[in-house]
Amino acid sequence: MRDLGFNHVKFWVQWRWSERRPGEFCFDDLDALMDLAARNHLAVTLNTIFDVAPFWLYTQCPDAKMIMADGTIVEPYGVGHRQLGGHPGPCYNHPDALAFRQRFMEAALKHFARHPALSMWDVWNEPELCFPQRGPVRMDKLACYCPSCREKFNNWLKHKYGAIERLNDVWGRCYLDWENIELPYAASTLNDFIDWREFFIDTMTSEARWRLAMTREFSPQHAAYLHVVPNDLAVWNPVTCGSDDFALAQECDVFASTMTGGTLMAPVTLSAANGKVCYNVESHINFGDTSLHPRHLDAEDVRNDLLPQLAMGVKGFLFWQFRPESLGREAPAWGVINADGSERRVTAGIREFTARIMPHRDELLRAQPAAADIGIWKSRRNELFHAAIDRMELLHKSYANYANRLYAANFTFRFIDSDMLKTRRLDGLRLLILPSPYYLDAAEADALNEWINAGGVAICEAHLAGYSPDTGRHAAVIPGSGLAERWGFREVESCAAIHLAQHDDAPDAAPDIANDDVRKALQNKRVSRPLFSMVTPAGNRIAGFDRYAGIAGTFDAEIARFPGYDEPCAVRKKIGKGSVFYFATNPGAVDDALWDGFMSVTEDAATEAGITKFGNPKCLSGRARVERLGDHFIFIRQLGDTPAELELTLPPGEWRGLYTGRLLNGGRTTLRLTPAETDLYHQQQNLRVAETDLCHAQQPT
Repeated sequence: MRDLGFNHVKFWVQWRWSERRPGEFCFDDLDALMDLAARNHLAVTLNTIFDVAPFWLYTQCPDAKMIMADGTIVEPYGVGHRQLGGHPGPCYNHPDALAFRQRFMEAALKHFARHPALSMWDVWNEPELCFPQRGPVRMDKLACYCPSCREKFNNWLKHKYGAIERLNDVWGRCYLDWENIELPYAASTLNDFIDWREFFIDTMTSEARWRLAMTREFSPQHAAYLHVVPNDLAVWNPVTCGSDDFALAQECDVFASTMTGGTLMAPVTLSAANGKVCYNVESHINFGDTSLHPRHLDAEDVRNDLLPQLAMGVKGFLFWQFRPESLGREAPAWGVINADGSERRVTAGIREFTARIMPHRDELLRAQPAAADIGIWKSRRNELFHAAIDRMELLHKSYANYANRLYAANFTFRFIDSDMLKTRRLDGLRLLILPSPYYLDAAEADALNEWINAGGVAICEAHLAGYSPDTGRHAAVIPGSGLAERWGFREVESCAAIHLAQHDDAPDAAPDIANDDVRKALQNKRVSRPLFSMVTPAGNRIAGFDRYAGIAGTFDAEIARFPGYDEPCAVRKKIGKGSVFYFATNPGAVDDALWDGFMSVTEDAATEAGITKFGNPKCLSGRARVERLGDHFIFIRQLGDTPAELELTLPPGEWRGLYTGRLLNGGRTTLRLTPAETDLYHQQQNLRVAETDLCHAQQPT
């Protein structure tokens, strides 16, 4: 590890392995590993693993097992990523099981707190509620319906609503007492389902809170954090996994996630971190399993995966794993060397990466990317709502598409959650994009209106505040929560896009976002496609998707309409000192290849917001990404499979590529990029060489 340039390693502290009998703790194997790391000048993160419960736990707490909605009791078992067994562990709301977890945590903290190799504590590996329900939402597999969860959910509801009458108003019920409350087994009533899943998100956040607080109590000299799988709604989502990246990050000293290169995982993680030092703590560049042996990766693959993350603001990388796994189905993938210790193709690429990056370590730790001026709204309650109406995939595609297109267009962006909007923490944002903002409360609507009136520009998709968490009802007028009255326009004649009469010039490609009934209808050709084509006043095309409504009232400009209909489907209006670009459809979920028309509107909105791009980049051919990282680094990346010719303005000085060695001079210049070319350019007159002996590093890099 040292020879490859690494300065940090992570070890697991597994509950089942180290407490095989109640109250008897054995850490001798970890002691040996910690000593070995210290001798080789490697700092250590210890990662506590609780989802491998000891055998004895369920003897002492037989009612601590989770229960799924279909009544299945989740028995402890082994799984590919927890071969030790005891997975997924006890219910998080069982009080005795909690006490046993806390006892083990305290013992581990006290045992290792003074070890010289220890650098940080990772108190939770990829928080998720219950592994059998990871992925698409299945109501029958949701957990947990045990007596402990029922009791705590009732207490949670009392705290939220105060009086049973208030809960009855929002849920549309007639309960006489809190003990009458039925646990939700279906999502179709919306309000109880969203509360039910919010309760588990808060449960998970509380679990993280005590783990981090205990770490600070018994090991105060070491950073405490946890790492997530970014909640992109593809695999990880708030319904099944119960994790909220933004809420969890608030509790951490630093923040981290499992991720690979791309335009969604790192931005979600960095946005949740909200300025805290952020790491890729499980690089999955070498993924695979027994039936899918890993790819052949070289130096170019390593560079193209890691450098873009570095340019976004990620400050370090840990690889999962150093040596390939050998036990279970996840073998023989993941390693950066071979199982016999010899080098793979990827090993040379990692050696080259550390050799080129580490001399600039100190500068890179200090260097920050440019502040984002575009925000993408990401609300966990809106995500729960979309899961309840079978449209979570629509939001996933919207997040991914907005991130991909803004990245390719050289915009800086970040995600914001509901609390950030409500508390007006929108510093630096000039443009705010709200994908499918159906579930928006009055406080968010007020904050949005205030921000736009003060000069912000917003792109709002269909049915803004169409469902109110405050009343638990669909809005009579949309935009809801009083926005229609304040803005002077509203949606009319709303319908599903599959009901629109299609024209011959409508787009052919349609994203696969539909429930089973819609899919069957589409296959039988009883209805039209959910994708439709709108026309701008200039005769250009913009694709709409899934939803359609006309817009009636007063506005400054028509953006697009569906041919043959009386009202436009997209309009622009000045609101105070700002503007709103309102789409009564969901263009964000349209496939990437059909985005050009909508992207031109996004560019117009950015121009109106006064957004400028670093270096004023212009692609004469192909596509490229340009980013500023601090004062002394510039990241340039070719996007796509064809060469690109890029024109941009560089700050004064000489800039040399750490990989290509290419020397660029300040001022307006034209750069020809080969396919997949990615490099980080350093300003030469400010070169500072870090210490050769990296063991003095205080943080992993």
